[in-house]
Amino acid sequence: MNEQFAQHYWPNESPLGKHLHLRNAGGKAIEIVGIAKTTKYVFISEAPLDFVYLPFAQNQQSQMTLVSGAKSPDVNGLGPLLKKVVQGIDPNMPAFDARSMGDLYVDRAMKTPKLITNTVAWLAAMALILAVIGLYGLMAYSVGQRSREIGIRMALGADRQEVVNMFMRQGIRVGVPGIGVGLVIGLSMYRAISSTPAFNFEHPGMLPFAAISLLLLLTIMGATYIPARHASRIDPMRALRDE
Repeated sequence: MNEQFAQHYWPNESPLGKHLHLRNAGGKAIEIVGIAKTTKYVFISEAPLDFVYLPFAQNQQSQMTLVSGAKSPDVNGLGPLLKKVVQGIDPNMPAFDARSMGDLYVDRAMKTPKLITNTVAWLAAMALILAVIGLYGLMAYSVGQRSREIGIRMALGADRQEVVNMFMRQGIRVGVPGIGVGLVIGLSMYRAISSTPAFNFEHPGMLPFAAISLLLLLTIMGATYIPARHASRIDPMRALRDE
């Protein structure tokens, strides 16, 4: 087992000679005969994982990975040679996906996380744009539907700016709780995603969450202010006749 596994289950004693069951309590019992350094197993950014090494003769798998060291600078040219060696042992044994450790590192540490991150970022950007458009349209429609109320208030002598401020306060009271709920859900989802091995990155702080919250708040204010300001400039009698 690796050091992480040993530290996890036997923090204050040596696990050598102890036994454990694979997969569940009824699984095959194995004896711990050594401790290996903790390393990266799937992604370069993963957190330390519990890991167990099993002899192939005692735990045969349908497929396996062969790691070979070479002094030749042309590591890519060793692929066909390794295939010949494997097929020399067993002609029916398929050997495929031969690549250098450098290529594997680039794929696992850079290309795959970057592709996933870019995809999620584009989807998040589209969702944010749709949210801003939908929020603006909803708030503008809500204020526009109250043009008769604005006309009555203006006919009774209400101050134009006070009417606009009243509608903005109402919009903020409706929007701020929604932003708060979305912020809590966003932080929870971020912690859940960042805890996975592929996305074990440092916390970017509250700046992105604050920026998005501010953008949504400004959208609410703009969607409330613009139609309310426009409606407040309409002649009160005209607004009443239109209704």
